[in-house]
Amino acid sequence: LHAIGALSAGICHQIATPVNNLKLRLGRLEREINETTQDDRFDDDFESLKASMLHTEQAVRRLAQIHKRPEEELWFDEPLGDFIQNALTSWKGVPKNAAMEVRFSFPKRLVVKMPIGAVQQVLSDLLDNGREAMDGSGIIELSISTCEKEKLVKINFDDHGPGFLEDIVDSLGEPFNSSKNRGSGLGLYHAKIVANLMGGDVYVSNRTPKGARVTFAFSKEFICG
Repeated sequence: LHAIGALSAGICHQIATPVNNLKLRLGRLEREINETTQDDRFDDDFESLKASMLHTEQAVRRLAQIHKRPEEELWFDEPLGDFIQNALTSWKGVPKNAAMEVRFSFPKRLVVKMPIGAVQQVLSDLLDNGREAMDGSGIIELSISTCEKEKLVKINFDDHGPGFLEDIVDSLGEPFNSSKNRGSGLGLYHAKIVANLMGGDVYVSNRTPKGARVTFAFSKEFICG
């Protein structure tokens, strides 16, 4: 994880410098064309370029932020159901999430040792993915299951959107790989890092007749008591 953090920090620095230069020169080019030609044929192109530059900046910034070494965060023993309920209440308090309905069920009370800041961010990111898949309104179903063979606890996020594109399912969870038009894939990437830290992984699949499932899995070794 430390090596990944160092590598990503270097990549972010290398990308940020030319991106800033491109922004400055793009702004200068736009002003010169507007002042010298009074031609509005390129307005849509400039707006598209600026939007792409902004998206790149945000992606790089987020990639730099997610490597805050979650193993160095504060770890606490938390009742998993209560923890998810509190995270959900916080998430639902954001206006853009108000139209979403989230249903959840937990088979029993589980107390889990976890890096609470990192896991809360994972929950928020995966809920965001479900909301975006359904264009801001619909139902996300949360459930917890266990896998005795793999000794894992799984938190499942089911949505009713169009599902993932089949040709990129195997690559989901890699940075900058996303099935969304404006997605960066960093939410799943971060979720995968935290799951690996807790002895698990992140799994994605499509549901029948439609929809997608994202599973955040961690080792039973982190169950307390």
